[in-house]
Amino acid sequence: MNPTNGEPNLFISALLVTSDHSVWTVANGRVRRAKDGAWVAESEACRDLFTGYVDRLGLHEDAQGDVWLYHYGKGLFQIEPDGQTHAFGVHDNFPGRRVDCFFEDREWNIWAGVDRGGLIRLREKRFKLLSPDDAVANASVTVTEDHAGAIWLGTFGSGLYRWYENKWQGYFLSTGNQRGYVFSVIGDGVGRIWASAGEEDLYVSQGGEFRQAVPSVHGVKAILPTRDGKVWVALKSGLGCLTGNNYRQFQPEDGVRRLEIRALAEDQAGAVWAGAGDGTLYQVVTNRAQSFVPADERVPHAIWSLLADTNGVIWVGTFRGGLLRFADGKFVRITQQQGLPDNVICQILDDQAGNLWMGSQQGVFRVAKSELNNVAAGKQASVRCKAYGLYDGLPSLECSGGYQPAAWRLRDGRMLFATLRGVAMVEPSSHSANQLPPPVAIEDVWVDGQPQGKSTQAGRPASDEKELSAVRLVVPPGKKQVEFRYAGVSLYSPDRVRFRYRLAPLDKDWIEAGVRRYAQYSYLKPGD
Repeated sequence: MNPTNGEPNLFISALLVTSDHSVWTVANGRVRRAKDGAWVAESEACRDLFTGYVDRLGLHEDAQGDVWLYHYGKGLFQIEPDGQTHAFGVHDNFPGRRVDCFFEDREWNIWAGVDRGGLIRLREKRFKLLSPDDAVANASVTVTEDHAGAIWLGTFGSGLYRWYENKWQGYFLSTGNQRGYVFSVIGDGVGRIWASAGEEDLYVSQGGEFRQAVPSVHGVKAILPTRDGKVWVALKSGLGCLTGNNYRQFQPEDGVRRLEIRALAEDQAGAVWAGAGDGTLYQVVTNRAQSFVPADERVPHAIWSLLADTNGVIWVGTFRGGLLRFADGKFVRITQQQGLPDNVICQILDDQAGNLWMGSQQGVFRVAKSELNNVAAGKQASVRCKAYGLYDGLPSLECSGGYQPAAWRLRDGRMLFATLRGVAMVEPSSHSANQLPPPVAIEDVWVDGQPQGKSTQAGRPASDEKELSAVRLVVPPGKKQVEFRYAGVSLYSPDRVRFRYRLAPLDKDWIEAGVRRYAQYSYLKPGD
């Protein structure tokens, strides 16, 4: 800097030149950013913290452009380009102020070594918890947004909650032992709130007071107000519809069997789709239903979630049967064999950016619809998913299912997923996938239950990675089973690492292994 800035003497303790050609300085008791000969930002939180002689201090710019200041005694600070600063402390579960070392790895994890505090990893949580303090102990079952922008949350045992203008308001809809149980909640186009509560009875509210619907409806698993003003209910014993004060339950002669239904959706043309416990998908048009059953359905897989896409495709989430794509009267099943993290699809949302987000019993995952369509068309064998787990801020890996709506896309684009420990909220547009594949290594090879030494062609143990890559394993005649044990290391989200393997030329395609870390082959033919 020069004297025209009013500071002819700068006693500099640390400097950092950043990627935008700015210079962050720790000088004269202040932490500031200079650019083009002028001070343009300052960390007010750090003012007068670093005065006099300062040592054991470091500065680092991360991949997002923020600057990290760490000091042995003053702690750790994250400073944004405009000077906004977060000081890590006990409220972050950060174990102390004596930060001795700092590192950012290839996956953008931040690591800090704290004297008598250990090695600490810091990473922004993608998901935020949305739950009243007194409801965290009970599972969140259903979530929705009403016409006024309020968020409604139904729980197993703690009742119904409304979140509006940063305040929670609680409701108990029924009486008796089941008064705190709310299974489904949703708003309609005229401001009413519909809910299934207590003994799965249908309730309605207008003006803040809930009462049991008239006529009474029981065994309600899901509720769907449609654009024509009707309210559809998925029932323990079939499908029902309210038109004003008139209620109709569909009968077998209407095309709907008296079976459990747990999912509803309305398509662009106004048709209502319903998913049954025996795996049957119903389409209701002008009070008449047509049924569809997957041709590969040897064992029925209950339908737990539905999404009607704008292009006419119906996405069907099943219990243990993966994801179904239904279009032009044809089902295509996509499961863990094609790359999905789980075969239980509790929730399906469209982020309006070409991706489906699905809640499962193994966390939440995102997959491009283009990849799903390509698999359905036979253009590719598997899909690539971005999976999110506990390390990403999910309060529980198990998302709520069996009642709908269990997930919701807000008008501002954020998405809500009900889990067993509260509602997880995520901003999908802020997510960029980690494209770095984890380093993979074959750790060991076993033949007929016996480990084989990793040796070079010269007959001695491999001493480094270069020699290890040239290892040649010879399996003598008479052996029956060969097992390869492998590993892939990701510090970004170690619980989300998934594997696929291929033994060329024996395997024509990659084999999805999920979290399994070994591949077994029996009775391999002679040859290289």
